[in-house]
Amino acid sequence: MKTFDLSSLIPEPIKHYGTYHPYRGGNNEKFDEFSKKILRFKDDYDWAVEYFFERLKNYFEDSIDAIMVIPSHDPDRKKTGIKDLAEKLADYNGWKNCCECLVRYKKIEKLAQGGDRSISNHKESMKFVKKTNLDNKTVLLIDDVTTTGNSLRAGKKVLLESGIKKVILFAIAQTAWD
Repeated sequence: MKTFDLSSLIPEPIKHYGTYHPYRGGNNEKFDEFSKKILRFKDDYDWAVEYFFERLKNYFEDSIDAIMVIPSHDPDRKKTGIKDLAEKLADYNGWKNCCECLVRYKKIEKLAQGGDRSISNHKESMKFVKKTNLDNKTVLLIDDVTTTGNSLRAGKKVLLESGIKKVILFAIAQTAWD
């Protein structure tokens, strides 16, 4: 009897800190304080960046060497809450700050407004810009909110194809499917 390895068909789970319940115009009764903080974080409120920094600064394992972020859907948007948080985490933990190494070079439609969430859409709009030696390093790739996980998975593919050996995926929040 022939056996098949199906593990490649099952996407790896993405570690996350909390659950985001979408606002949905104020019509979601599960929209909670954590979800409010996530929205303020996405809007790059300084207090929200500090809030998540305090909760995540000692959250990660010691084997991380560098940190990168999933870039905004818009290549012209350079300042984001996730980038500010990643820079603070890099400074605090002594990681290489590689927030400028994974870039979006082609604008995609905003996902929260119905944009294409496919891995290929993300992968075709991002590239790795080598600004530091990351050979045999472990990179933490973070995003603010993950819904399908495809932007993180696409970013990981770009990085692995660029020669980085290990990429850990993390999102501050996972969207609830309620």
